[in-house]
Amino acid sequence: MAASARSRTMEIVDVPAGAAGVDAVRTAISRLTSDGESIALVPGYSPGVVVRNLRSRLQASIAAGVPDSWQEPALVLPTSGSTAQPKLVTLNRSALIAAAAARDTAQGGPAAWFVALPPGTAAAVSALSRSVLGATLHGSWTGVAGLARFDASVLAEQLSSFLGRAETAGQPARISLVGVQLDRLCAHAAAAAALTRFDAVLLGGGPVAAQVLTRAKDLGIRVVQTYGMTETCGGCVYDGRPTPGVDVQLASDSEILLGGQPLAAGYLDAPMPLTGSGLLRTGDRGRFTPDGSLQVLGRFDDIVTVRGANVDLAAVAEVVRNHPGVRDSAVVAEPAPAGGHSIRAYVVGSADPGRIELRVVEQLGPAARPTIWRLSALPRLPGGKVDLQNLRKDGR
Repeated sequence: MAASARSRTMEIVDVPAGAAGVDAVRTAISRLTSDGESIALVPGYSPGVVVRNLRSRLQASIAAGVPDSWQEPALVLPTSGSTAQPKLVTLNRSALIAAAAARDTAQGGPAAWFVALPPGTAAAVSALSRSVLGATLHGSWTGVAGLARFDASVLAEQLSSFLGRAETAGQPARISLVGVQLDRLCAHAAAAAALTRFDAVLLGGGPVAAQVLTRAKDLGIRVVQTYGMTETCGGCVYDGRPTPGVDVQLASDSEILLGGQPLAAGYLDAPMPLTGSGLLRTGDRGRFTPDGSLQVLGRFDDIVTVRGANVDLAAVAEVVRNHPGVRDSAVVAEPAPAGGHSIRAYVVGSADPGRIELRVVEQLGPAARPTIWRLSALPRLPGGKVDLQNLRKDGR
């Protein structure tokens, strides 16, 4: 971001885990929207090396001076860093406010929000932005998980208490989760019962096994599948439909392009990939279904070459994820000694590895056959995404 004058200031705010972190983020959003202060959030619950890297990059940007080209106060939020170094996303005040208002409109109005994701994630910031706007205009409030680790039993009690407050106030209640959280809560009777009382359970963070979605639906849980990213202030497509003010297009090569009110101003210390018309190049592949809904097919870098054949890792991951007995899974590719790639599938659950491999070959061909690695649990980042960098490192 080049600018001739650099007078705007920015404060770095460390975000702890749990209730204290939610308070810190909500206060930061209030200061941004009400007082016009630019703030950079650093998730203090991340590994120390990540925190140090983020602080160093932010301090270097502050030393250079925050550019006047921002034109308005902004919140700087790091991406998850699941596959590469986190990017420092600049979310302008108007983008946060517009995104919050549009998403409330898409869901029929404001609600009480329960924050069960780490507070420095895009999904939590989106919920807290909607909460701040709701509190200002409608007197809604935010519930807080505040857990050092995800515990379905403890969370079930907190959800019940929160829902009681929302119902007494006559307000709908909403919550954002990732797939692994939904799966665990559906397996806990009290937690599953609590989820059925929410107006909507927003689900993001990547693909979810069909059996998890079916189980939630059978329990009566109203799941809304979201698509978005830090660069769009969180989820901006709900059940395949863009929220108001969001522009979704497909490039000639089927890359998903996003634009509109929630789009970030850019990255703090790097250029953001934009088209000539200012749309974000997401790096995701997609298509529009006959009814006009957006279907996300996977990442462009999911297409790898195995023994001369192109293999779609997202397709392999879908077959593995939906195999009976697979509770959790992730698929990665690594360079092969003879050239091309080899495919590994990390699996949690009781499924037979040989049967998984056979199912993949039957559906996708012999080049797609993965080597199965069984794990007791997948490594995950604080926001719930699989830590693919650690998986690749540990598999070598």
